[in-house]
Amino acid sequence: MLTVAAAALVAVVLTGPPPSSTPADLTSAAGRVLAERTRDVGALADPATLASCLVRAGVPAPDGPLLAGRPVRVGVTEGTLLVIGTGIRGRVRAVVPTLDCTSVLADLVLGG
Repeated sequence: MLTVAAAALVAVVLTGPPPSSTPADLTSAAGRVLAERTRDVGALADPATLASCLVRAGVPAPDGPLLAGRPVRVGVTEGTLLVIGTGIRGRVRAVVPTLDCTSVLADLVLGG
């Protein structure tokens, strides 16, 4: 079941290659990076760095592995879309910390 925030369709623009000027909701963006197996997350590919970033941003560390990710823009703020496994088949967490890991722009659980 999608959260209320997911139902509101947070507007996200993918900013990494390939360029996109078409707004897409976070659910679609997460599905796209999963389908493409994109892992353009820089230092956040390291599990310890990822966990540290999310905790510093004020959200729980991931329960599962990083599955996909890429740079995004939420409104006018740059961040990194991270699609993380939850340990539950068919369910992922899509979280977007700011580039400096000081806050979270979006944090949704998607899927069954």
